[in-house]
Amino acid sequence: MNKKTFFRKLSILMLMVMMAGCIPMSNAGVDKKAAIVAEKVIEESEKPKKEPKEKKTKYNLAEEQVLNLSIRCYNDLKPSNAYGEYNDVVTLVLPGLTRQDATSTEFLPVLAKSWEVSDDRMTWTFTIRDDVPWVTYNSATQEVEQVAGLDGKPAYVTAQDIQARLLQILDPFAYANNSYLLYTIAGAEDYFTLAGTVEEVQIEVPSSTELVVHLQEPDASFLSLTELSIFSAFPSWLDSSDAAVDSYSYGPYVGTTPLTVDHSTVTLVQNPFWVKTEGLADPILDQINIAIQYDQDVLTAFRDGEIDAVSLNEDEYQEVLEDDTLAQYLVNAPGDFGIYVLFNNTNLEPINDVEVRHAMASVINRDTLLTGQEMISGSALQGFIPDSIRGASFEGIPYNPEVSSTLDTQSSAAFDLLYNSYSVNRDIAQDLSDVWKGEFGWDFYPFAEEYAYFLDDLQRIYTQFPGVYLLTFTLEANGQENMWKYLRDGSSFVDIVKGNWSNEEFNSLYDQAQMELDGEKRAELYDRMEEILVNEDVVIIPLLWKQQHWLIRSDVGAEIRPVFQQLENWARIVP
Repeated sequence: MNKKTFFRKLSILMLMVMMAGCIPMSNAGVDKKAAIVAEKVIEESEKPKKEPKEKKTKYNLAEEQVLNLSIRCYNDLKPSNAYGEYNDVVTLVLPGLTRQDATSTEFLPVLAKSWEVSDDRMTWTFTIRDDVPWVTYNSATQEVEQVAGLDGKPAYVTAQDIQARLLQILDPFAYANNSYLLYTIAGAEDYFTLAGTVEEVQIEVPSSTELVVHLQEPDASFLSLTELSIFSAFPSWLDSSDAAVDSYSYGPYVGTTPLTVDHSTVTLVQNPFWVKTEGLADPILDQINIAIQYDQDVLTAFRDGEIDAVSLNEDEYQEVLEDDTLAQYLVNAPGDFGIYVLFNNTNLEPINDVEVRHAMASVINRDTLLTGQEMISGSALQGFIPDSIRGASFEGIPYNPEVSSTLDTQSSAAFDLLYNSYSVNRDIAQDLSDVWKGEFGWDFYPFAEEYAYFLDDLQRIYTQFPGVYLLTFTLEANGQENMWKYLRDGSSFVDIVKGNWSNEEFNSLYDQAQMELDGEKRAELYDRMEEILVNEDVVIIPLLWKQQHWLIRSDVGAEIRPVFQQLENWARIVP
């Protein structure tokens, strides 16, 4: 396997594990030094003035602002591995350079005060705030306090701290799950795969307030990554093995204990030293209590009032549907991934004919397909990008079972049908095989592979037959841009690499999108790309987009987002 793509494939494997159900991860023991942070704490730091905060919100706020949550899917609470639910926590205590506005979808300043991009869209220069202090929670005094750097003075977030975080995630011996997200940085992938050195990673810090990132290719949508915790800060004067690292933060919330999964509960309190930024102003909740228990019976805990909001797995969702009391608190929202059919070897008969591919898409009844799935719930997907992200509906190839009668299918055909070995993909693969066999009389030979291997198999083994394969595309960040990048990646759409499918207009539109800074104009380019991909050339068939299901009390104001939740905007309200 090409080791430059191994970790990107491994990240998709992790997602599929989460689809099948969270698994408990082994926890490293906590160093006793984690509790000894006094030496780094400024003993006589000036306490911030606690003036009344004017909180702009659409909610009628309750007097008490305490929220109780539950998180059961986790590796740890570090930016290097943060994904899904635990990203909700990490981005509160260690926010990145930017934050997406939930209404306008624009990316607003947080650690970065401003930024510039070069004409070739390959160099991004960020001006970093100089007034964001590092803090820690003193359990003895039950106060949030500033911490000191090596010079004994209050430490503030610097460009060097952000560079330290990026290089820490890319360290090839740290095995960070999120390293692949940084491969867009020039030299990053080579460093992580031991094909290059740390000095070749193109991140510069000309001063404590200037961060310069050079990319390996143009990327006008780079800001979508910079709100993730991979672009947070790390106290660069400390070694990564120092136990105090888990106790230091700077965001609008601070953990009352070191942020590790060795605790059954994590409590976050407001950071009085937090400076209001355009992208991340004063939060509403005063305290967030988070149960971190893999095997917690969340339905009973919700009934008993122990938790106020929780994301449900599929079994829990089905149970809630049958419980009239709990069902009144059910909130459904679009999730963060979809399942698709991609064609393989489109140079071979009969799928070298676009009319055949169109017919294969036409006979799929997505509603029926969804109804038959016990392992996943979602909504029918017409386009490559879900309508909830696009903000408008996409008209894909409609269901038309009669199209098979207009197609000459007298000649026999044998197809490979490849999917990873998780149950949801097995069931979908079987349903598709039955539909196509019944409509066209073709034989489909299913192959179940572990996810880390089957993409390689597409490129090396299954080349003598036409084929289709099931693939998951995920929203790694807010916005559709990363899904398009991974589509172009040879580890997902292998017919592009093989040269079996190419569309000059599609390629030109993608290149234009990579240069277009205006989000609305970039979306228009993507719309046309989607039309080519789904309706005209028909090289991908969208099937379904996963739904997420929550139980949320009526006195909790919350907007559920697909990638991670902006808990700073949640509130206890008067219903």
